[in-house]
Amino acid sequence: MPRLLSILCLVILGNVLLAPPATGHIVKQLFFSLEEPGKSWEIKATFDAAYALPEFRNDANAPQPERKWLLKLTETDHLKLRNETEAYLKNVLSFTHGTHALSYQISFPDYLSDPPNFPSMLNGGAYITVLIQGTLPSDRPNDFNIHLRDGPLPDFIVATGPGDNRFYHVITPGDSATLFKTTGTGNKASIQKASMFGILTTGYRHVIPDGLDHLLFILALFLMSRRWQPLLTQSLVFTAAHSITLGLAASGAIQLSRWPGSWVIEPIIAMSIAVVAAENIFTSKNSRHRLTLIFLFGLIHGLGFAGSLATALDQGSHTSLAALAVANLGVELAQVTILAGAWIVTIKWCHSDFYPKFRITASAIIALVGLFWMVERVYLALG
Repeated sequence: MPRLLSILCLVILGNVLLAPPATGHIVKQLFFSLEEPGKSWEIKATFDAAYALPEFRNDANAPQPERKWLLKLTETDHLKLRNETEAYLKNVLSFTHGTHALSYQISFPDYLSDPPNFPSMLNGGAYITVLIQGTLPSDRPNDFNIHLRDGPLPDFIVATGPGDNRFYHVITPGDSATLFKTTGTGNKASIQKASMFGILTTGYRHVIPDGLDHLLFILALFLMSRRWQPLLTQSLVFTAAHSITLGLAASGAIQLSRWPGSWVIEPIIAMSIAVVAAENIFTSKNSRHRLTLIFLFGLIHGLGFAGSLATALDQGSHTSLAALAVANLGVELAQVTILAGAWIVTIKWCHSDFYPKFRITASAIIALVGLFWMVERVYLALG
């Protein structure tokens, strides 16, 4: 049994080397906010510009273009970008008031100025502002619903509510959500509250199933020692570290888009996997050095996490900090899930003579995967 389990684990880890690049342009979530509920309604999106283009969309070999790429596009390119964005949204999104299907218009306010005033995001990526607007056919009490077409699509996360009382609706493909209710008294509408569970889920999914690099980092921690006290200590130190940089980035104290060297964050994240896994080969004892290393790498992982949520929340608001904290809690829960799962899988054979060999072999494979990703990310960033 131990040999079969170990062979299975090694095959899975080995297949990672043949997986699509971890920095490819794969979009897992798109973020929107309800700006005006009522008879005249408006939803705003900070939309990934490259995702709108079919040649980039979900291309694992295409790194996310930066804002400077967007600024260099020709007028013809910008027209194509707007047309493709509108076509995509109208293909996947629909709205109803009760059972009545609603028509809507899409506009691009960034282009009202010359040159266009595109958003500057935490990760320095290329984004455009999209407004989705429409008018309700009547003031009668009813639900205003958003529907996402079924299929291989990202989750749509819609924020509703004012500044200090913001809620998040996570809409998966084929699903729908009620964003507000008309009250039958003119233009007034009541926002439908959603719990912070959606953001908690987003943080969890950042690791499981979407964060293969994060998952391998946690497995590398596990392979040092199966004892729960050092495992939880390392996990909490890692979470505390990426909470610091996540909060600093969300508050605007750290502005990744202004760092000329911000492209190295993803390669360093890959390097951290290799370093932590390689250390397992030479020792099986935790130390203060190990915790310091994990803390430093956690700071870098926090910057990467902040960049991945750049479009979800407005910088500098108390609401965004609270939501990022909840998302970070989701990350920690995912980490504990990985540690618990690995502990359960190895519980019957961890004291066998074979386990030390498995621990070293698995660590070596994770280290090689980390090195492979590091070289790949440097190549994609500079190429």
